[in-house]
Amino acid sequence: MNPTELMSKLSRLGIWEIKYYNKKTELSNIYDVCILIDKNNKILSRGISICSLMDQYVRKIGKNKSLGRAIKAIENKVNSFEINPIRFKDDEYVRRSFKSKTKEQDEKVKSKLKGIPTFRKELSNNVIEYSCKISLACPILETVKEFKFKSEFLPSPTKFEKKILERIKETK
Repeated sequence: MNPTELMSKLSRLGIWEIKYYNKKTELSNIYDVCILIDKNNKILSRGISICSLMDQYVRKIGKNKSLGRAIKAIENKVNSFEINPIRFKDDEYVRRSFKSKTKEQDEKVKSKLKGIPTFRKELSNNVIEYSCKISLACPILETVKEFKFKSEFLPSPTKFEKKILERIKETK
């Protein structure tokens, strides 16, 4: 579907505005969200794309998935794709490493990894490498704190979405 067809379809569904946002932590991207808003500044649907630690993050893919899920919710008028927080086993991890060459970089890396068990290794030329294991469930566990479905019809706005709606209201 080309952009003109998409906008025409969304208009027929009562969509006035599309807004995207995402959540990240110091260690990874967590999710991308698309909300479809009507002319009365009400969220009609929400779509979420959870970012896997196994994949290379591509913003465009996250936006497309979340938009598709938001459209699905408004077309079908139901919630779907319940988020399953027990999808991964406790022992499934991905390894991440961070290098620092200066004291400032070292402090940043230590701050990022605060509270996470890490392995510190001194390399040549005063380079320090920190390695850690991050649970594959991390993005899902973070997402399920705020959302129950990846495709949601007439959702209650989150605190952040309320701020988005306020900014839209101010510009009208």
